[in-house]
Amino acid sequence: MPHLDVWLTALGTSHRRLTGLVAGLSAEELAGPSYASEWSIAQELAHIGSGAEIFGLFIDAGLAGRPAPGADEFQPVWQRWNAKSVTDQAGDALRTDAALLARFDALDDERRRDWTLSVFGTDQGLADLARLRLGEHAVHTWDIAVTRDRHATVEPAAVELLIDTLGQTAALVAKPPGEPLRVSVTTQQPVRRPRPRRP
Repeated sequence: MPHLDVWLTALGTSHRRLTGLVAGLSAEELAGPSYASEWSIAQELAHIGSGAEIFGLFIDAGLAGRPAPGADEFQPVWQRWNAKSVTDQAGDALRTDAALLARFDALDDERRRDWTLSVFGTDQGLADLARLRLGEHAVHTWDIAVTRDRHATVEPAAVELLIDTLGQTAALVAKPPGEPLRVSVTTQQPVRRPRPRRP
């Protein structure tokens, strides 16, 4: 697992990309479709903003030694973000996202080292939490980027870090298909190939 600072640097890069994509968009453009078929660009931003707020709750819980927040705490956050105007969803998302980065940065070495929280049934450190945030942030930022440029890719700095953690992510969020399934994936930029199967 890369050091926390590596994840935070990538998160900062993704935040700046998002800020550049959203700057200057009109309310009409914000209300237009994102790559996610059920969400507008503003709704993507509301998801990013509400996610930043929820990740802040995770940080608080780990610092205080409390259990991770769950659906009861998430629902009011989602409802509040869903009720915002499209321009408030955009502006507030960028501010809340920046505030989350500041929360990470403000933690001293001892708190960074000692922070732990059980999330999705697994004990996570602060670098794990930043990894989860980066995966969400980079992909939803691409959902917006690709509506402006069909050749847009997921932020390369994020891909370089996340590609080797996809197994962990799939174990947390994937739904079992009901029958055994073997998937072989080969990638470029960065290059990854399936490991040879043992006889």
